[in-house]
Amino acid sequence: MKNIELKSKLLGEFKNVFGLLDFNEKRVAERLSEIASIGLTGDGGSNRIAYTREERQAKETIKKWMAEIELEVQEDQAGNVIGRYIGKHPSLPAVLAGS
Repeated sequence: MKNIELKSKLLGEFKNVFGLLDFNEKRVAERLSEIASIGLTGDGGSNRIAYTREERQAKETIKKWMAEIELEVQEDQAGNVIGRYIGKHPSLPAVLAGS
């Protein structure tokens, strides 16, 4: 699947359901498309097996995006990529989210 087709498929009828946030739907679709294109399969899916070049490329792309928005970025020994935003009161506990 070509990158333009993938962007169109991902953007589709996407709407900013968050309304009040500064949320760029086009950028989200472009980034999803970029990540999906790493390890792209013939049927339009993605396949990034652990410890492969494709997995490393995807992680480095995500880490770059995190650094661009000034997150403190690290990767733990298990390979989890972690981005931390240092708030106004860095001594307070962090709020974590993940998948």
